[in-house]
Amino acid sequence: MKQCPWVILTMLVLTACASATRVNNSSYGSYSASTAIYAAPNGKMALSVYGNPTTSDEVAVAQAIADAMLGTHVDYHTKFIPTSPAKSSGYRTVIVFGKANEGNICSPDVKALATDGSPGPMASAFCADSEALSFASGRVPQVGNANDPLLASQVSIMSTTIFPIVNPNYQDDCELGGLPC
Repeated sequence: MKQCPWVILTMLVLTACASATRVNNSSYGSYSASTAIYAAPNGKMALSVYGNPTTSDEVAVAQAIADAMLGTHVDYHTKFIPTSPAKSSGYRTVIVFGKANEGNICSPDVKALATDGSPGPMASAFCADSEALSFASGRVPQVGNANDPLLASQVSIMSTTIFPIVNPNYQDDCELGGLPC
């Protein structure tokens, strides 16, 4: 538990230093923290990355994204494991550099929407098969290589957005399962 405050502090510092990063839209339709934990057996979650906003190769970008996501899952020990070729079913986290939306980000066809280079649109989702349990969209700023702190900051913000501790649609868990407030 000692590591948690450092992760939060790091994310706040990165957010403050990287004003070019942001989330434009988020949605939590079927999200629950318990599902997110269940979806990461043995503390590992599949990660599919589409598109490349950097000058680095795709393998380096996928690993840099996985590293930037460490500590952003509701179970902050969860490690994101890039899958190659990208996994298109089951529970997984999907990052798309391109114009993906909540309706198509978990689809096997999302690869066609991916683009290379930056700045540009970016989307992330926690998926169960073809359904986005949670979703966030934003923009990746101009970045250089896979180790660019701006890329790490944007990925961290997007990942934290799709893995909240409580679904924001149910403030204080009111009405979740019919519980009174």
